[in-house]
Amino acid sequence: MRYLILFWAIVLTALPAHAATESAMPAPIRAMLEQCLPALVKGVPPAEIAEAALLPEFAPEQAVKFAPEGGRVFALPGAEGNAVLILNKNYLGVCSVAVRQMKAEDFWAGIDRGFGPDTPFRLLRERRMDAERVTRREYEADMNGLIALIISFSDTPREGGMQALITAARVDRKTPLRK
Repeated sequence: MRYLILFWAIVLTALPAHAATESAMPAPIRAMLEQCLPALVKGVPPAEIAEAALLPEFAPEQAVKFAPEGGRVFALPGAEGNAVLILNKNYLGVCSVAVRQMKAEDFWAGIDRGFGPDTPFRLLRERRMDAERVTRREYEADMNGLIALIISFSDTPREGGMQALITAARVDRKTPLRK
């Protein structure tokens, strides 16, 4: 009994620290790190990772709004309908996260934590389009082959559209994707 109490005391003290770390990373960026990138690194279709994580999938008539050329769309836990995972049916090595609305400082802070200098990613270019009020960053990483990451973020939410799009794609096929 004494060990059981000790076990639960350790677990309960560790949970708030773990929850604080998890909540510090915005859900859309966490989805890219936990859903998209592992699939691309392993060389499996991202849908396999989404299905294994039991992410709720949109019905085809809803998915077409996000993937007009066809594809699968999944809801993201912790995003409360504000972001979705988009998988293109024609390109198995591409995975995107679309964000409807997010504060710029939270978004860029999450991007810097998830893909900054302490990660395998290297910033190639950052381009600001002032007329559209959009910032675009391009990264790459050698993770069992070359992976490209493209991030576009609008300063303000767009009515009926996306404010941000994060797309990862396998460029180098050291580990070819299997169907």
